[in-house]
Amino acid sequence: MATLKTTIVTLVLAAALAGCSNGGDAGKGDASPTGTPGGPDAKPKSSATGDYMGLLTGKVEKGDVSVLLPEVGTLAPEATVQVKSVLSGRIVKMLVEEGDLVKQGQPLATLEPGVDQLRELSAITSGVESAELEVKDARIDYDNSLELATKGFASTDQVKAAEKRWKQAQIGFDSAVAQRAALASSGVPLGSAASSLRTFNVTAPAGGVVLEKMVELGEVVVSGVSGFNAGTVLFQIADTRELKVDAFINEVDLGKIGVGFPVKITVDAFRGKEFEGKVGTIAPSARKEGEIRGFDVEVRLSGEIGSLRPGMTANIDIRGEEKKDVVRIPVQSLFKDKGDDVVWMIKDGKPERTKVKPGLVSLEWVEVTEGVVEGNELALESPTIFLDEKKEKEKRRR
Repeated sequence: MATLKTTIVTLVLAAALAGCSNGGDAGKGDASPTGTPGGPDAKPKSSATGDYMGLLTGKVEKGDVSVLLPEVGTLAPEATVQVKSVLSGRIVKMLVEEGDLVKQGQPLATLEPGVDQLRELSAITSGVESAELEVKDARIDYDNSLELATKGFASTDQVKAAEKRWKQAQIGFDSAVAQRAALASSGVPLGSAASSLRTFNVTAPAGGVVLEKMVELGEVVVSGVSGFNAGTVLFQIADTRELKVDAFINEVDLGKIGVGFPVKITVDAFRGKEFEGKVGTIAPSARKEGEIRGFDVEVRLSGEIGSLRPGMTANIDIRGEEKKDVVRIPVQSLFKDKGDDVVWMIKDGKPERTKVKPGLVSLEWVEVTEGVVEGNELALESPTIFLDEKKEKEKRRR
């Protein structure tokens, strides 16, 4: 009876140890694998025999290979408008808050122009009038110079100087008129009316949602028409009905995608719900983020966006190139060995190094155009490391 119990225990332990040796450790070896065991068609048992018994293997088969590139991005409006004031002054009223929906032309804030600003408004109208007088005077001077030159009383240099003065005066007049027109189109009173101006409303240049309020009550802001990229930003407004996802793609993955490729979008706030989109733009040059060099990619959402909001983290799956009915192998069966792409084909119970020519690569499959045929059995782990680990396990059992 004791002998029977001992035999049963021995058989159980042997089975457990055999099960452990079948799995092996993936992704290790003298040849570097491109994946880990346990993928498509992985088998716990194989036709490998002798020392290689228990080697994890898979099959070459016919099927589809499609690239799916998962990334993480941030939802953002298609376009964001920065609101600036055409006048400098102190904010005396805030008429909207973040999250408010506003219409084009709606007042957002009221400011009280400073004394210097009122003086400048009054000077704008007088500046146009002065510039106009200068143009007329310069033109008269130029015409007189031409007439004197025909009679021999003015030199060519004098005529050129008079012409230059006239053209410069015309440029100054055009600039003054343009400045006055810009302010007038914004509803700013000019001329004598400017002296009685007490407050001025900053209005929305476009409809949308107030994303961010950049200033507070009582702050002094600088006019946004004083120069290029000048002026204080008061608000940021965007139409949140049209969203995009800003993502960063590693440069090694750039060849897998292109403009127009379909994208599946999900957000953690709405689990189980999917949104559709397409790759809209890919930056023309790379940039570095941390230790990774890659490209900025915009994914434009299409269809109903529901309750999505700017700033949310978005999980995107970019569906790239796809090939139908090709010879494919499990991705973990492809190894790099001495610069070659190789597989370990099981022949007569032993793995044999075989060079292959891979094509399209997905997360699970690799298209192979040369080197293997449908039905071939391939090792899914390095045979060398498999033997080393097997020997190590045997030593531990002793």
